[in-house]
Amino acid sequence: MPKYERDAARLIHTETGKEIMPGDTVVSFRGEETVFRYVSRLPEFGKEGKIFTDIRPGGEFYPSVMGARIELASRFCGYKTSAIDGTLHIESLPDAEVLTLARDALHTSPVFGAVDKWMRSRSGEDVNPSWITMVAATTAYDRELITGEDLDRLTA
Repeated sequence: MPKYERDAARLIHTETGKEIMPGDTVVSFRGEETVFRYVSRLPEFGKEGKIFTDIRPGGEFYPSVMGARIELASRFCGYKTSAIDGTLHIESLPDAEVLTLARDALHTSPVFGAVDKWMRSRSGEDVNPSWITMVAATTAYDRELITGEDLDRLTA
């Protein structure tokens, strides 16, 4: 059975949007607790991937059984490491902070300052303020916090 590392795929909790790390406890829709070990099959067109856990012999499940989804790293194709880190950081923020970033066209909010500082500390490089706003707006749209019209207006 293949074992896909975090650089190929990440397990994301569907409700919170936070990454589930190998070794984290997950709970099935039946209330069964188990430990997530790794992604065992990547999703393909029309097919959900699979994850391996410590539960029962075999331990392989669709991530939706555990309230999660597999996120392929291919969405980051061509991204610099700092952009991947920044995107994941913004996606880990609570809804209110994501909305603040998305709507902060002047880039003056304390939330924007904190994200900008975090990204600079990670990469040692200047960060395009509009890029932060765009990632936040896309994240807000993905979480259904804003409409498609809002997304177009915020990223124009």
